[in-house]
Amino acid sequence: PWSRYLIGAALGQADFLCAALGQTDWLVVALGRADWLVAVLGRADWLVATLGRADWLAAALGWSDWLAAAS
Repeated sequence: PWSRYLIGAALGQADFLCAALGQTDWLVVALGRADWLVAVLGRADWLVATLGRADWLAAALGWSDWLAAAS
């Protein structure tokens, strides 16, 4: 989906994209950020507040129609 490409292009890090989409344990180890994992798994509002990137959150969660409307 184009939303996944958007995340990868915005971050410029394909490995990070793969981690975010399917390997959260690798992501935590790589970033050393357990709080980020908690945010992804259950505290999306905290993630948005921390990153200031609602569009990224929408894409990561698969809300591509919301992302398209917001773009």
